[in-house]
Amino acid sequence: MRSRSFATPFVFACLVWPVVACTSPAVHSLTIVQLNDVYEVFPVIVEVNGRPVRRGGLAHASTLVQQAKRRGPVLVLHAGDLLSPSLLSVALKHRGAQMVEALNAMGVERLRETRFRWVSANVKFPEAADLPPEKVAPFRIVNAAGLRIGVFGLTVPLRPVTGCGPEPIVFQDPVVAARAAVSGLKQRGVDLIVALTHLPMEIDRRLAETIPEIDAIVGGHDHEPLDALVGTTLITKAGANAVALGIMRLDAVRTNERWVVQKSWRREAVDPQAVAADPEVASVLAPYAKEMEPFAQVIGRTAVALDIREETIREKESNLGDYVADAMRAAMATDVALLNGGAFRDDRLIPAGSLTLGDLYTMLPFANELVVVAVTGRQLVEALENGVSMAGQKAGRFPQVSGVRFTFDPHGPVGHRVVSVSVGGQSLDPERTYTLATTEFLVRHETIDGYTLPNTVLRRGVPLNEHVIEHLKTTGPLHIETDGRITRVGEVVN
Repeated sequence: MRSRSFATPFVFACLVWPVVACTSPAVHSLTIVQLNDVYEVFPVIVEVNGRPVRRGGLAHASTLVQQAKRRGPVLVLHAGDLLSPSLLSVALKHRGAQMVEALNAMGVERLRETRFRWVSANVKFPEAADLPPEKVAPFRIVNAAGLRIGVFGLTVPLRPVTGCGPEPIVFQDPVVAARAAVSGLKQRGVDLIVALTHLPMEIDRRLAETIPEIDAIVGGHDHEPLDALVGTTLITKAGANAVALGIMRLDAVRTNERWVVQKSWRREAVDPQAVAADPEVASVLAPYAKEMEPFAQVIGRTAVALDIREETIREKESNLGDYVADAMRAAMATDVALLNGGAFRDDRLIPAGSLTLGDLYTMLPFANELVVVAVTGRQLVEALENGVSMAGQKAGRFPQVSGVRFTFDPHGPVGHRVVSVSVGGQSLDPERTYTLATTEFLVRHETIDGYTLPNTVLRRGVPLNEHVIEHLKTTGPLHIETDGRITRVGEVVN
């Protein structure tokens, strides 16, 4: 893949006096190898030049890392999202152990089990979490290539999260936390500062604009490859599932007062056909591969391609979204159904043909229990407003629905984007009570996707993925097409 240069050319002034030689300053060269949003330890199917190919796999990625290390100093950074979801983490209940073992074997720089170190400057863990003090730090200082490199971490700011005892995990504003981390690193005399972030690109940009002392932002959270130069700060995101590694080259030279840094960036494809597997990592993962063999069982067929690309499932109506939402509403015998687009994973166009058990657990990895709640028409509109509030950002909150048709204006003010709603072919009544099939995840208040649905559950069902699997086993090939139940203002519906 083509290398992109974001270089500030080296310009040196030398005042030459008689008998005094002018020598070129030493160049300190460092390669940062970047991963982010890696859910699968084995190769995945992606589309390259219009055709499906296998890419990724941590054993193959490790070979590229080891090759880079033989060429010179390397710092390996992972920008977050690694333990879940995946078939291994959820259905087979390994809870990310397979990822920890693979990354440990790779030597990348459940918290207690990891040999690699974590950084996050804006996350405050409660005392009940009982984490070793050296495990998670706001920043770390790494010595490499003759440089003292300060690396600080930032996590996407969520509402307080429970799960570590009576007190929640609390998230600070990332820019506020970054200022403190950069100040601390400068006081310790570091040469370069790198932010390792799991934030949307717009927050990474704001970070670079606000704190220009940051030399590079190695980012995650966005699943597509992205890069930008804001001032002199290089921002990079390698893309999900290690289908390619991000390779950042830093060449630093010390002038009288400061470091001048030339920066370049490229992605290196992780192609299992071209790159041999690292034997150590492959050995670690072999038992997990054996466990996955039964999931090759064919459970159904589709006569049409199923669209679960993030650009579809998180932005507009999807044919698979329709199918799953319809199955939810039928199973729970409700007026309407609503599911967040983030419940779907795999981010690809699944071709017509056989569907395996593994396909379904990869598409719908979460063990989200189906539930029924009662909502007023007004509450249903509020839920739809929340769902489209981040339209254009591929946010997981975007709704896939059944029994309801609605039109929204993505350019309208947040909270006033839904312009028309009908239920069962009739205009929505704001005061009427409707039964809604959804998942337990969405009725938990203060989840990441922002829904505030009533949490009084009327009925419960089986986990969503189990229901869809059984439904597929008893139906013929899928012939599903979108029907215009979700439209945008100005969109023409066939």
